Amino acid sequence: MSSQEKLEQTQLGLEQTKVGLNEGLLAAAATAVPTTLAWLHFYKNSPTFVARTNVSSRTAVLVMPPLFAFALGAELGIAGMNNHKEVEQNNTAETIIWAERMADKSSKVTNENERNDRISDLYKMEVGRNLRIIPNPDHLKSSSGIVDHPLPFPYRLANFVADNPFKVLVGVGFPLVGYVFSKEASKTHLQFQQMILHTRVIGQFTVITCLLTLMGFKDYMDSNGRFATEFEAACEVSEIALARQKLIQSLKRKETAALLEVQKIPSVTNEMDVNKEGRALSVQEIMERKHDKDQALQKLK
Repeated sequence: MSSQEKLEQTQLGLEQTKVGLNEGLLAAAATAVPTTLAWLHFYKNSPTFVARTNVSSRTAVLVMPPLFAFALGAELGIAGMNNHKEVEQNNTAETIIWAERMADKSSKVTNENERNDRISDLYKMEVGRNLRIIPNPDHLKSSSGIVDHPLPFPYRLANFVADNPFKVLVGVGFPLVGYVFSKEASKTHLQFQQMILHTRVIGQFTVITCLLTLMGFKDYMDSNGRFATEFEAACEVSEIALARQKLIQSLKRKETAALLEVQKIPSVTNEMDVNKEGRALSVQEIMERKHDKDQALQKLK
């Protein structure tokens, strides 16, 4: 493994740790709020709960749900990141193959420099097709090149909702259902069963409406592309170009290794036109050895 590959593996490990920690803490916090409230309710209002549990078991009941949510959230977050990276790599490979074919078909390409320029233009076109690029503000425009700046908040929020619809649904749904229950609980003429029934009906309608809205918005974003700054789009083009260079280098290394192996085969087979005793081989034996040589060459290809 080369130093570059080791560096990439290290960066990937750090990124996985960061994603796992963030996702785990978010899941633990989302789980800790309702479980802690339920624990406090039973601790203060349920003598049976207090009588049948000791300090250790009560602590376990309080701590284990957020701890489990942290482990599950971190695992799912890392798995999701790996799947996302795999999809990105596949898309990058498809973009490289498509650009190479388009450059080969172009009649305007006459030399290698023009071919590289044409491929770069095709990368920009493909990235622009998958992203909605937000131009830099006028005060950030520079004659020296594209300036990095954060994406405005509404666009970042739209990207977050499109990437995490179920997180948004949970974050919006729980407070809404809690608000509905608090409104129903304030109606003193209702029995508790009626409060629960009203909360379920209204809460179910609210959550389903939110789910349909989020899924429609996600489908819209998937069809039209995520928002990105000019700098982020330029970085994507650079990443595709770098992936192409790595692919070309890898193919050259494999081709060189195959040629070295091919060069070894004729020298061996030519020396074996005679057997160990110095007797000339028959036509059938020569044909068999030639067949073995062809099979070896086919395996190398």
